[in-house]
Amino acid sequence: MGELKITGGACVGKVNASFPFATLQADKDKIVLNVSLVANLYFRPEDIITIRPCVESSEEGEGIEIIHHIANYDRNVIFRSTDNAEDVIRRIRETGFLDNVGMSNSENDYKIINQKKVRFPVKRTPAIIFTLLCLLLILTDVSGITKNFSGKMLLNIGILTVLGLLFFNSFLLLYSENFRKVILKKGVKLNNIRKTIIYLMIFSGITIIFLSVTRF
Repeated sequence: MGELKITGGACVGKVNASFPFATLQADKDKIVLNVSLVANLYFRPEDIITIRPCVESSEEGEGIEIIHHIANYDRNVIFRSTDNAEDVIRRIRETGFLDNVGMSNSENDYKIINQKKVRFPVKRTPAIIFTLLCLLLILTDVSGITKNFSGKMLLNIGILTVLGLLFFNSFLLLYSENFRKVILKKGVKLNNIRKTIIYLMIFSGITIIFLSVTRF
């Protein structure tokens, strides 16, 4: 018995997350499927009907399907990795998780029962403000407002500003607890979205450099 942690991709409902934006963790008491910005799902042995190989093929690799009876979770829960599906199920069994069906609930179990899946981790108001601001900045490029006095277009000023905001906000999410309290929904943990934030920083940073260089 022990703990298991595998990185891969996942499908929750109709939403897909590719590698490496999903992590499956298992021990004798629970399975946690963290799909970054999509969902963070907790399962007790009592919640599971069966775990079986997924019959659907995918470029992400073989998958396992978690059949459960938690009402507020999507019925379609699939985790995929480069590992063989049967091997993943065997490793879950070795943690002792599948041996604990029927055990009484502990205090930790009730925390898991009451844990609701998190769809989008950012609060509604900051998300709306950021989206509207980004659209406004992009429109400055499209409408030609960013032309200089000679009439030459200052290429990508709006888009560069959007990418700069994305990079700066991602940086603050990683390193400022006070900023996270303002932006993230209650119950969202940094560890659950850290990987996505880092990829957003890398993407925005590289794109800023590329667009800045191509302007000259």
